[in-house]
Amino acid sequence: MDSIAEAAEPAGETSVAEVCRVVDSMVKDCETYRDDQSVDRVKAMEYFDGEMKDVPSEDGRSKVVSRDVRGEIKKVLPSIVRIILGNDKVVEYLPNAEGDEETARQATDYVNYLVFPESGGKTLFAMPLMTRCGFATAF
Repeated sequence: MDSIAEAAEPAGETSVAEVCRVVDSMVKDCETYRDDQSVDRVKAMEYFDGEMKDVPSEDGRSKVVSRDVRGEIKKVLPSIVRIILGNDKVVEYLPNAEGDEETARQATDYVNYLVFPESGGKTLFAMPLMTRCGFATAF
C-alpha cells in the first residue's frame, strides 16, 4: 500500500479512497507551494534584518542598508494587533444545530487560547507583514 487511498474501502457515492486521493493531492499542492515560497520568505526575513546578501556592495562605496520597512512594520504592528485582538475573543464559533452549544464554546475557547497566551497574537501578524504571506497552524 503506497497511500492512504489504497487502504480505504468504498463508502456510498464518493468512496473513501477517492476522498483520500483528493486530500493527498491537496497536501502535495500545499507542500509544493510552501517549498516554492520558502526562498522568498528567507529573502524577505534577511531584508527585514538588514542583510542583503544578493545585492553586493561595491568597493569604496557605503554598505549602509536602510531598514525603513522594518521600522514601519514595528510601528503599525501594535495598531493592527489592537484592532484585530482588541476584543476578549478573536473568534467565536456558533453552534450548527441544537446540542452543539458546548462544542462551539470549546472550539471558541481553544482557538482564543492558541492566539493569545504569550505573544498576544503579535507573531501571527508580524510574519505576514514581513513576508507578504503568513500561515498559522496548531496541533
